[in-house]
Amino acid sequence: MLTALQKAAENREMTESKLKTSVAMCTYNGEAFVREQLESILRQTQLPDEIVVCDDGSKDRTLEIVQEVLAGCPCSVRILQNPENLGFIKNFEKVIREASGDVIFLCDFDDVWFPEKVSTMADAFLKSSHAVLVYSDAELADGDLRPRGETVFGRRKDRPLTAIPTAHQLGRGLGINGPMIAFRSTLKPFILPLSNQWSQDHWITFIAYAVGEVRWIDRPLLYYRRHAQNQGMDPDLDGGPWSRWRAAAKKSELKQYAHRVRRFNDLLQRLREIQDRGLPVSSRSRFNELLAECEDCLRFARLRENLKQRSRPRRMLAGLRSLARGDYRHHAHGAKSFVQDIVIP
Repeated sequence: MLTALQKAAENREMTESKLKTSVAMCTYNGEAFVREQLESILRQTQLPDEIVVCDDGSKDRTLEIVQEVLAGCPCSVRILQNPENLGFIKNFEKVIREASGDVIFLCDFDDVWFPEKVSTMADAFLKSSHAVLVYSDAELADGDLRPRGETVFGRRKDRPLTAIPTAHQLGRGLGINGPMIAFRSTLKPFILPLSNQWSQDHWITFIAYAVGEVRWIDRPLLYYRRHAQNQGMDPDLDGGPWSRWRAAAKKSELKQYAHRVRRFNDLLQRLREIQDRGLPVSSRSRFNELLAECEDCLRFARLRENLKQRSRPRRMLAGLRSLARGDYRHHAHGAKSFVQDIVIP
């Protein structure tokens, strides 16, 4: 039986891409999962041209396993280790900077890719020279990689993941997760440096929609593992109505509103920098639409933060004005969000 490395070398000889592809993987204490992920990359029908692994100071055997699995890999391999922990956002920023391919695949250490992931997504870029970002669906699995019979697209039924979103849908967040994403390296001047206030996938996706064309593949191309070590709990993917209610209540706390102000302030500043530097965008009207939406999101975030700093009786009048203007319907969940702002301390 062929080993994973022999099979990868054979596949590389059979399939040559016109675009150089890079896998940008971040690791941190991932000894339980990283072998399966790397072996799934080596089983690709189209082997990536480059694999860059950036470890954020793991205390377990993660680096040892990475070096063992990638020893003798027929593609270019770079394994980097941070002298101090950067955190997952800045670690992704570093690995994106280091990746040299025309197309960069974001890669967590704990998922498993289907064999056709690289070839299918690379082909989507070849079919459209205007596409700056492509994402696919993902099959949800538990910590032991047992499929849950659900996909990300299926769980996010209220999000337009298989259609071009409106500006305000993007402002509320689409929920396109990092392992589902590949993007052209031409996006680097627009997205770098990454903001510490956003997860890297939301930041990259929003800016990609602002400056270029985004395409999607309406089928799963990986197992997206959900387990206790995931960065944050996603109420859409990790629970039912009770989890969503708890997440909504937590988002109604003052510190969360202050965080939203920082998030949209960072995003607005970046869009204005893109505008001021004259960086090329595919549709100026689309860019201006998202710029205006970001300004409106920031205005509403500041209003909600100010409400939380007042006593409950004093919140009512300002909140009612915003409710009457349609702000709560446009940016949040209507009357339900209004009640949370008035009632929750």
